Amino acid sequence: MRKSPLLSRRTIPLTLLAIMAGWTSVQVPASAATLEITNVSLGVGSDQTQRNLAWYSSANDTEVAQLAPASAMTGTDFPVFSAKSFSTSESGVSTASNYFEHATITGLAPNTTYVYRVGGVNGWSDTYRFSTQATDDQTNFLFVGDPQMGSSGNVTNDQAGWQTTVTAATAAMPNADFLLSAGDQVESATNESQYAAFLAPSELKSLPLATTIGNHDVGSRAYQQHFDRPNVDGTYGAASSSSQSGGDYWFTNDNTMFLVLNSNITNNDAHKAFLQQTIAAHGAESKWKVVVFHHSIYSTASHAKDSDIIARRAALAPIFSDLGVDLALMGHDHVYTRSWLINDGTVAEDTTKGAQADLKAKSGQVLYVTGNSASGSKYYSLSGSYDWTAATNQDGLPSYTKVNITASAITLETVRTGDGSTIDKTVLQHADETKPVITLPAENTVTYGSTFDALTGVSATDNTDGDLTGSISVTGSVNASAIGDYSLVYSVTDAAGNTTSATRNVNVVAGNLTAANPSIAGQVAVGLTVSAEAGEWTPNASFSYQWLADGAAISGATGKTLYLSPNLAGKTLSVQVAGAATGYTTLTKTSPNYLVAKASFGKKAKPGIKGTLRNGKRLSVKVGTWSPKPSFSYQWYANGKAIKGAKFSSLKLTRSVVGKRITVKVTATKAGYATVTVASSATSKVKR
Repeated sequence: MRKSPLLSRRTIPLTLLAIMAGWTSVQVPASAATLEITNVSLGVGSDQTQRNLAWYSSANDTEVAQLAPASAMTGTDFPVFSAKSFSTSESGVSTASNYFEHATITGLAPNTTYVYRVGGVNGWSDTYRFSTQATDDQTNFLFVGDPQMGSSGNVTNDQAGWQTTVTAATAAMPNADFLLSAGDQVESATNESQYAAFLAPSELKSLPLATTIGNHDVGSRAYQQHFDRPNVDGTYGAASSSSQSGGDYWFTNDNTMFLVLNSNITNNDAHKAFLQQTIAAHGAESKWKVVVFHHSIYSTASHAKDSDIIARRAALAPIFSDLGVDLALMGHDHVYTRSWLINDGTVAEDTTKGAQADLKAKSGQVLYVTGNSASGSKYYSLSGSYDWTAATNQDGLPSYTKVNITASAITLETVRTGDGSTIDKTVLQHADETKPVITLPAENTVTYGSTFDALTGVSATDNTDGDLTGSISVTGSVNASAIGDYSLVYSVTDAAGNTTSATRNVNVVAGNLTAANPSIAGQVAVGLTVSAEAGEWTPNASFSYQWLADGAAISGATGKTLYLSPNLAGKTLSVQVAGAATGYTTLTKTSPNYLVAKASFGKKAKPGIKGTLRNGKRLSVKVGTWSPKPSFSYQWYANGKAIKGAKFSSLKLTRSVVGKRITVKVTATKAGYATVTVASSATSKVKR
């Protein structure tokens, strides 16, 4: 019996099929897609069972990532009913004024091919696919230096060069787990066309990316919107501002831990803390530790001489050696360089034998590799000879590095994109050794003038020889009578000849002065001079002064004494005394407040009245002699009652005052002096 066409799957609405099948978590696209999905970026996850996805969307919709086994595909239709949906982990307005979305795909099985898409009910991206590799205790990846789209001034040409390298590299290593970039994906951190060029190769929709923040990426939030990195720590390597990208992150793949640093941030103590905490928590799960950062500290082009690179080299190399890092992958200098094995910043190989293809690294010895341009957008010339260089190349051709990591070795082969010819190849293995362990004190701050013993709290042990503390030697010293940073290198050798070294940075810091509050000596009144009394200080110190009026510094008032000028009258006076002594932090103490009293006139006079006491005549005031000379105001009186408007130094007599006695009051004012009012004697009666 034929089925009714009304029951045909083709004619049942897709949403109804989803409900019938119980796929309540699957989002089904609308018949008319309105959503534009761009810049889909497939990234590594926390480990090989995860993938991180990032994409840009034209609308602020609720979106998901959908994943299905590729075996469920029939034709070009995405297998909705075999798919799992993964909600976005982060989303928001992008720097391109659309929306960015991040989602993490979990639960991936090994040796499996999947299809995926991103979007929502208003539209979906194209369908892409990727394959997971077999669980074989191996990690295979492609390493590239500075693609830097737009660096040549021609984004189209840079994209073409990048595409050529990606195509050649993925063909040369079809079983790669991911592609690792050493940073500077773009020339301009805000240029979306450059990001589009970087993400353009179709291979990158199948091969996960692990990117590093370069100095050309950091200046915008676009980098961290385009790439959803796993395990990002916002505390360490944090962005310098809210408009920049930042953060250190890490992931594992089979036998290897990758720790990716934002080297734009030069707080190396923070990077060290990130490495220490991450390795302590997860390092035991991996055979190898690979650190990745952009600013190469062991290259052979011009950046090698930059002051910031020199500072990073001094700070980071000992950290990597101390924490057991095996390999450091870097960019920035647009030249290929492989270092000798470096231990605590010092070459640890016999360089007289020349660069070796097979390296056996002892504990603390790190191999540093700098990648050349992967796109051909920019190259730097070799800038000289450096004692850390085992192999270097600058032939002005794009290149990439194939990296294979097994339980016993890391093999790196750097090849030219064009013909696949080898530039350099080396195999890195762990030397068969068991080293003594040196334990250093956590406290590395010494107060000026105290006693410091470099061996106090330091110990060394060996699995075979036991306690070797008595055999520790120390290079360097700490002068507790000189403030500054000191470096001590501790070394110990066991009976088998295995040597361990550890660097300790000790900081001699200033001591603290003690003192009582200062005081002000002398009468605090205008026209007088006062002095600052510093009081007792321990130890003895030299002093500087700053006088304050109403809490604000008096310009130029920096002596031990201060003449109290009239403008200070009525204000509160105090003095700051700053004590300084060699080896001690300068201490500033402030005296109590003192009210500045006004001065009194040294000489004052009773006013007199001059003139004829007759109606129509004019009287005038004789103020007498005052010291210092003030300003005067006046008020005339008739029989003791103020005459309205009579506030001048003279008075014209009118009929209203006939028969009355005239007096005048003179008020003397001067800045910084107490105001004084003096009355004259009364006159005889005014005549008609």
